[in-house]
Amino acid sequence: MEGNACQAEVIALPCRRSYQTIQIACRRTPTTSLRRPASTAVHALRRRTRRPSSPSRFSLAQRGCSSKFERRKARLAAAGWFDAERKRPLPHYPRAIGIVTSPHAAALRDILATLRRRWPAALVFLYPTAVQGEAASNAIAFTIRTASDRAETDVLIVARGGGSIEDLWAFNEEVVARAVYESRIPIVTGIGHETDFTICDFVADVRAPTPTGAAMLVVPDRRAVSETLGGLEVRWRRAVVNSLEARIQRVDVLARRLVHPAARLAQQRARIDALGGRLARAHRHRLTSAASTIADRGERFARLLRQPMWQTARVAALPEALARAVTRKLQHSLARVAALEQNLAHLNPTAVLQRGYAIVTTADGAIVHDAAHLTIGDSLDLAFARGTAGAKVTRTS
Repeated sequence: MEGNACQAEVIALPCRRSYQTIQIACRRTPTTSLRRPASTAVHALRRRTRRPSSPSRFSLAQRGCSSKFERRKARLAAAGWFDAERKRPLPHYPRAIGIVTSPHAAALRDILATLRRRWPAALVFLYPTAVQGEAASNAIAFTIRTASDRAETDVLIVARGGGSIEDLWAFNEEVVARAVYESRIPIVTGIGHETDFTICDFVADVRAPTPTGAAMLVVPDRRAVSETLGGLEVRWRRAVVNSLEARIQRVDVLARRLVHPAARLAQQRARIDALGGRLARAHRHRLTSAASTIADRGERFARLLRQPMWQTARVAALPEALARAVTRKLQHSLARVAALEQNLAHLNPTAVLQRGYAIVTTADGAIVHDAAHLTIGDSLDLAFARGTAGAKVTRTS
């Protein structure tokens, strides 16, 4: 090795083939590595099994971890890391699946067995890392970022088997939660048992109760998919058969309608002949009916001519009745004219003047009805039965 460069392993695990190891170059810091934390975690675990802690110290450590867990959970929740709006949906049919866990963990075998049983077509990439120990949190975070940067998979499983709160504590560290939060690939966590919760579970896009449950969430069941595809195939075949039958029936109908031009011309000629015969018969029938009608009406007219007309006597009496009606109308009109003439004579103003009255008007021609409308000195015109005269007002009363 030179400087800070190392060779980190990413293991591709096709479900139907032998494992294939791919060496990739990566950058390592003094506190993050893909190799060393695994052995460190194993040795640390062995030391704890040789010298178990006392119950009182273990209880105090659990209480301290629980308090730290709640404070960190509340802070990250307030920062929006747990918001449902940022959760991404998982791909329905993933092409490649990444697993971030220890290569020696029993959880890895459970995940691979589940993936092989449910969806063997998927390519599985193992990103090995330590999952327990003091340096495990940095190793897990570095591995998650590596998988996100490489973008080889459609979904990422971060998994670990069950254990105590101290065993799972690496997944409660903020550095791991930040790596999950910043991942560009959807992440499913399967950490511990169903009752175990870590900070990573709340930040991840989907939380599974166990590693096996995580594997079941990321891939569909091939049997169910096969049944669905079988149903679709049956429906497709039925649709194709129905379509073909419909088209065959249409072809049969068109074939029956398809006639040779000579036969079609013969049919048209026969139809024209039939229509000509119907037209000739209809014309003859029309002529016969018209002749019968004319003959019938001629006979009726002849009978009417031979009978005396009952209107003759009435026509002879019409001149005398007309003369009497005109005489009565004329006498009535003359009487009415005489009455109107008499009424007009009574209303004639000159007839009043003949009895010595006069019509008094002012200079502008207005008839004077009341002496109160006159003033001394006004000029007046007097109209008599014969002639007119002028006058001036010398007094009024």
